[in-house]
Amino acid sequence: MVSNDIVRVFGPEQVTLPREQLTGITPGGNREVDFWSGKASLGLNFQRGNTRQATESASAELARRTPATVIQLNYLGNFSEVNGEQNANNHRITGYYDIRLNRDWFLRPLQVEYYRDQLANLAHRGTLGVGLVTTSLIATDSNGWFQAVPVTSTRSLRPWRRPGRQDFNSGGDAAIQFQG
Repeated sequence: MVSNDIVRVFGPEQVTLPREQLTGITPGGNREVDFWSGKASLGLNFQRGNTRQATESASAELARRTPATVIQLNYLGNFSEVNGEQNANNHRITGYYDIRLNRDWFLRPLQVEYYRDQLANLAHRGTLGVGLVTTSLIATDSNGWFQAVPVTSTRSLRPWRRPGRQDFNSGGDAAIQFQG
């Protein structure tokens, strides 16, 4: 039970805490598999008329959540052909590991991304990042709220730019997202 002032957990051992000490609520259980969740989808679309078009898409998500940590892996792939000629063929795999520091902040010691899009001349692209993230909402005015989102430092591996060499780029990213 969660109220404005306290949190009570009922079970073999009853726990009562001040609400400000609550950092997160996740489903749990006695087995490791209880912390994992996943979903997948596959889309197919075939059209025939003046042109023949086939489009396939796939996505998947695998996550492990506890009150203290989150591990998440995602896949997104798209393929499309019009009259036998490819016009889309890309794959993206992303993942991150978060450690909750307190109610408002968590550390992201690992964020990875792999992307491949041969039609856009991207043979392989890998990105590594770390960050300190807030989940705090900051009131602005009657028009809405601003939410701070990941501030990360990234390293990108881009071997397609210079054949036979690896091109490393580093930089920082910051974003503010408006939520009305």
